Amino acid sequence: MKMLATLLFTLLSFTSHAQSTWPRNPRTGEVELQGSLPWPKDAKTDSQQQALVRRWYLAKLTDLSPAEVDRKAAPDKTSSILTYARLPKVAVLRQGKGSNEYILGYTMRLTGSPIGLAYTINDFYFNKVSEVEAYDPTPLEELLPKATPKEQAALAALRKRFAVALAGW
Repeated sequence: MKMLATLLFTLLSFTSHAQSTWPRNPRTGEVELQGSLPWPKDAKTDSQQQALVRRWYLAKLTDLSPAEVDRKAAPDKTSSILTYARLPKVAVLRQGKGSNEYILGYTMRLTGSPIGLAYTINDFYFNKVSEVEAYDPTPLEELLPKATPKEQAALAALRKRFAVALAGW
């Protein structure tokens, strides 16, 4: 009985920890990452700033190749699906391999200003990649309280990737 109680408290702490590591918008209750990155001194012009944002995005915020990002941006003449630096508003990160592969999709708004880049990342959806590549995404807010230990591990790794990406250029 003592062992069962210990296991139960351990599992409850994992769920509580998984929920607390993803910041929430206090108004909507949805998971949301918001902040800004100041421009480095050598990014003085708009074109230098956009190039910096593109490098940062490709290196840290997507698993897409530069060619895939360009392909997604090319047909959009109105910029309805693009954000700052002509980057797609919807992005995807993958975590794991094989039967333990997960996809986290999200939406981002990037806004350049004279002092830096403001970002809002939200509308997170989580999906386990199955053998048949079925896509049945779950809103992150729904998943967090009931995530399995494997899902929690994947989410912790993805959260760490965001922390690194949003810490600086």
